[in-house]
Amino acid sequence: MSAASPRQSPPATGAPTPSLQDAGEKLVSKPKTYPFWLGGAAASWAAVCTHPLDLAKVYVQARTALDNLSVAF
Repeated sequence: MSAASPRQSPPATGAPTPSLQDAGEKLVSKPKTYPFWLGGAAASWAAVCTHPLDLAKVYVQARTALDNLSVAF
């Protein structure tokens, strides 16, 4: 009977087996690069979206403060 038990190592094929260190080096990839203009586009879009919302928030806060001030006198 020549059945391999689970504890035995596989038969040698002549090819070197990669170590864990070799496997870890293969998994590391170069970081993805993005075009330079993409940062400017993201900042511009954020300003276009958030500035009107911030302006409305400040307007509501100032209006509430003025309403409370006029009631006090």
